[in-house]
Amino acid sequence: MIDSKQKINLSTRKEQFLAKNKKSFKQLLTFIDFVEGFNLSVIEVNSDNDLDIIFKKITKDEKFTNIQFCILNLHDPELRFFRDEMVQRLANFTIEANKKLVILIKGLENTIGLQNEPSPFLADLNYIRDLLPRDIPYPIIFCLPTYATNKLAKLAPDIWSWISPVITFKSPDINLVEELSITHFESELTDTLEEEIPKNLEERINFLEERLANYYESKEDSIKELFYLLSELGIAYRQQKTLEKAEQYLQQAEDLYEQNQEKISSTNKANLYFNLGNLYQDKIKNPKERANNLETAINYYKLALQIYTRETFPYDWAKVQNSLANAYRNRIKGDRSENLEEAIQGYNRALEIYTKQDFPIQWAMTENNRANAYRNRIKGDRSENLEEAIQGYNRALEIRTKQDFPIQWAMTENNRAIAYSERIKGDRSENLEEAIEGYNRALEIYTKQDFPIQWAMTENNRANAYRNRIK
Repeated sequence: MIDSKQKINLSTRKEQFLAKNKKSFKQLLTFIDFVEGFNLSVIEVNSDNDLDIIFKKITKDEKFTNIQFCILNLHDPELRFFRDEMVQRLANFTIEANKKLVILIKGLENTIGLQNEPSPFLADLNYIRDLLPRDIPYPIIFCLPTYATNKLAKLAPDIWSWISPVITFKSPDINLVEELSITHFESELTDTLEEEIPKNLEERINFLEERLANYYESKEDSIKELFYLLSELGIAYRQQKTLEKAEQYLQQAEDLYEQNQEKISSTNKANLYFNLGNLYQDKIKNPKERANNLETAINYYKLALQIYTRETFPYDWAKVQNSLANAYRNRIKGDRSENLEEAIQGYNRALEIYTKQDFPIQWAMTENNRANAYRNRIKGDRSENLEEAIQGYNRALEIRTKQDFPIQWAMTENNRAIAYSERIKGDRSENLEEAIEGYNRALEIYTKQDFPIQWAMTENNRANAYRNRIK
């Protein structure tokens, strides 16, 4: 049986990730143990949570007491000169005597850019390749998602010829899409606070609450640490569905920012607005406040987009565009037909970045969302809108398979079945048969025990299709 609570439990995710990647971990640990001097290699991993698991496993391995790890976050999209940045970073890093230094680099996908865009960073990296062994005589491991690895190979062939090995880690078959609306804050602290925070949700909340209490008791004056703690507590409580507390902490973080704008980065400001937008989207379940909460969410997303531009932060821009489109699709105020048009345009903008090749999970999610908007669209020809919706669901199902993403597969199958039950084109009896088959497929996952609400909804939809059945 599929336990829906386990789907978003990070400790369960960790166990599944470790079990699925035993060979990759063995290869990585062996490589780190034996590598000496300058070397370039790649860890290919498509989730920040999974990368955190990798870092914790290798840095805490008892066999590596003679190894010093240096983890660098080179996430600045404006970064151009890798060698100069590394020389400067290492000059400020204390290298321990009698220990082998291994450098782990994350965040470079922001600098490398998207698949079809030029990359000045990679051009320079390829050009200065021969200087690296002299200036950075240590093993360097780039931690990159698949699309960035492919772009590195394509646009920096000289560097790529030196890279060995490329160690690939696969994400577990759990609800990855749930994570897409959760964006943690970049810690600007020099301590190891971020590394200390547990990944298990309950433990994470307890740790952050205790750390916040200690902060207030000690009367510290680190605005960055306070902002980080308040923001992360807001995110954690939102994940826990304790929305009142999530709102309390995120609003405190916003108040703190307004009073100390010069001390908090613009990216963390944008991230705060994005998480506040997500919070108020979650709060639409309260019917009395639904309309106002959606307006608040829309306003926060628009504030985030003032910082997350397509040129500077394309991935974050697409992420906010998708969430803003969701808000417009659910919007109560304003003209319903115009809201749906705005939603469709937002999904189209997100799909400029969320391509199937570069971001398959996000692409499928946005295709499904866009199809929902077309299914409910008021403007245009109704029959054509339903055809567009069905095609969108079909595209989403190319990635959302039962094996890899069972929950999203069931949801999209149910959505597609609804579209077929309403379809105007084609044979009416065949459309209803396709709808019934889709509901049946969704019910393979949406069981009464595991997903009672979705089970009841799909059973009702299927009953309606049988009620109208012609065959």
